[in-house]
Amino acid sequence: MKALTVQRGSFAQRVRTWAAMTVSTIVVVIGAFGTPAQAASVVWQGRLVSWYYEDKCLSNNLSTDVYTTLCSGVQYHVWNLMSDGQLINTGSGDCLSSNPNGTVYSVAASTCATHTTWHKWKKAYYTGNLTLIQNTDSRLCLSSNATDVFGTSCDTTHDQQFWWWS
Repeated sequence: MKALTVQRGSFAQRVRTWAAMTVSTIVVVIGAFGTPAQAASVVWQGRLVSWYYEDKCLSNNLSTDVYTTLCSGVQYHVWNLMSDGQLINTGSGDCLSSNPNGTVYSVAASTCATHTTWHKWKKAYYTGNLTLIQNTDSRLCLSSNATDVFGTSCDTTHDQQFWWWS
């Protein structure tokens, strides 16, 4: 009786090769995607009140507009500054965004999560709660007048660049 020998390309060898490749693939996939993305935590929440126009709050609605309005009510006046730099309106769910020409607008949260530019902000304290809010990509600071919201150079002294977090 002849002894059975494993020949090159036999079924057993192919199964062992397939198993080894499958395990390697699983390890690579787990390494790349095994850690779930952490949701950004809230760094600061409150109304952004214009320092120069003290009765004006930064607000927005669901039509991409960002504007200053009287601080009555809270739904579209409350903003969350997230740990990843997104500035999210708690009423509309939209993110504050800007571009290099100084225009400021809001972006749907679903869109904001898929972009890495123009939606990130940082803040710098001066005295008390006075805050200068700067876009990390355009390098412009959030500014406003009695009705409009826009970005201006952070090197320029404008009272309306300053906002109270309240």
